[in-house]
Amino acid sequence: IYVSATRGFREGGWNVHGTDVSTFTTYGTEKIWTYETGVKTSWLNDSLRANVALFNSDITDIQVTATPTTAALIPSYSTTTPVNARVRGLEAELS
Repeated sequence: IYVSATRGFREGGWNVHGTDVSTFTTYGTEKIWTYETGVKTSWLNDSLRANVALFNSDITDIQVTATPTTAALIPSYSTTTPVNARVRGLEAELS
């Protein structure tokens, strides 16, 4: 049986692929908290293995890279941090 809590981040920065001064904007740091709990078991003299894990990730200020909506000779890609997200899941393995 195990339990885990971790915190990570991806540093912010600025958009350097702009085509004019107005596109050189900054974006914030992406942060994540991930929680996981699970169990790893063996049964029948190690003939059967069953592993189960539950996880939850809370992401703040996701860094999203967007492409331009108009056709341009030199596309201007930009990164923003517009939203937060929660990812939840269950992982099971039986062998």
